[in-house]
Amino acid sequence: MRGRVSYEQLNAAVSSMNAAATAKYKILHQPVKGLSNHARKLHQRFKDQESKETKGTL
Repeated sequence: MRGRVSYEQLNAAVSSMNAAATAKYKILHQPVKGLSNHARKLHQRFKDQESKETKGTL
């Protein structure tokens, strides 16, 4: 089965992407004043990555 991905590998990749998205939106939903310096930088970077089409949508 060369070149094929097992279900375990696929499920691990999907769960890691879900964890990353959950962490991102957890930061975005918090007020900026309550964030640490590192989280504030991440919040600003996430806001800068938004485009006209994605602005305001989660």
